[in-house]
Amino acid sequence: MGTPIKYKVLFCLHRHDRELDPQLQCRIKWGSSRFIVTVNTGYRVNPERWDSERQRCVPGSFHGARRIPAAAINDEIVRYQDVVDRVFADFVSRDLFPSVPDVRAAVQGRLSQQSEVPVEDVLSCFDRFCRERGVKNSWSDATHAQMRVVRHHLCEWRPALSWSDFDEHGLASYVGFLRDARGHKNSTVRKHLGYLRWFLGWADSAGLLQCQDYRSFKPKLKSVARTVVFLTWDELMLLWNFDAVGREFMGQVRDIFCFCCFSSLRYSDAMNLRWSDVGESSFSLTTVKTAEPLQIQLNKWSTELLWRYADEGYAGDRVFPSISNQVMNRNLHELCRLCGIDDPVHLTWYRGSERHDEVHPKWALISTHAGRRTFICNALAMGISPTVVMQWTGHADYESMKPYIGIADSSKAAAMSLFNRD
Repeated sequence: MGTPIKYKVLFCLHRHDRELDPQLQCRIKWGSSRFIVTVNTGYRVNPERWDSERQRCVPGSFHGARRIPAAAINDEIVRYQDVVDRVFADFVSRDLFPSVPDVRAAVQGRLSQQSEVPVEDVLSCFDRFCRERGVKNSWSDATHAQMRVVRHHLCEWRPALSWSDFDEHGLASYVGFLRDARGHKNSTVRKHLGYLRWFLGWADSAGLLQCQDYRSFKPKLKSVARTVVFLTWDELMLLWNFDAVGREFMGQVRDIFCFCCFSSLRYSDAMNLRWSDVGESSFSLTTVKTAEPLQIQLNKWSTELLWRYADEGYAGDRVFPSISNQVMNRNLHELCRLCGIDDPVHLTWYRGSERHDEVHPKWALISTHAGRRTFICNALAMGISPTVVMQWTGHADYESMKPYIGIADSSKAAAMSLFNRD
């Protein structure tokens, strides 16, 4: 028989979701303060019906959305205690002082062997998460599509996926898969980790996870600030003056993009703009992305563009003809190329620790969203207050405007240097 190990088993309540009763957790401590393992029991307990001294539910009470009787939960507490006792007895018999992963694996292994209730598989839970959160948060088609990509990645990463795969080692493996097998940049890996944490947080609050490593897992993903691609005022004027005679479709591409540049609208909102939204000096609409009501004043450029389409009569009372984002971007590249908007743009990005530097002509990087960026950067460079610009664009906080303000400061500094002439 080996050296006895002093350990303590505590059953406590942990509130992770304010809308629900706290989770009942089994916390195992041994050795120093570094040796702690927390295991979710899968039950939620009404804190008013919990006896913290006895670490038991009050007899005769019911708990959680499923109204689990106290007797059933108390029986599980006894089972967890018995499992922990057996685990440490096994380590003592082998004269081993266990690490945190050793105890976690041993406890979870014994619990799964004893469990009579089949655990819902990860992908089924992921589908349920998408259904529930999709309805609750009114997900857009784009969000649903993105979550389908996440599901596909999880299937590729671990075909026989289980909840135990989401410990620190497993999460590091998933990062490696996204980087090496899928070839994603660090910025994309960080985005996909955010989606996965969203799902795991939901699973944790539902009592499905027995390991909370996802909370503290923060891999070092080197990255640089994203380059904001926009048109300067001179480049915008090149586009505005493009001769579209004999090229009607290219003229529509020019006009719609320029309207975004002079109004701050996202492309989706420009496509959704109706004549009923337009007044004499402004137009009002509710944005497609954020469902936020906005009122935006007209200037001479946006007014002229509206008058060009006043007699067209497109379906649904829409101001502009319907063009898909993909078709729009493809023709926008060609339009900017024809206008000679070809200044080199330097891009830097990382995959793992490997740095990549690229140089592209600006026309190849212009997309429909560059219209909104063009409006913001030129408005700030003109000296318009960021607070006023935010009222037009619908940005929720000053933090989201910082990248544009930095560009505007550079533009104003360059303009001021014109006074430094002999």
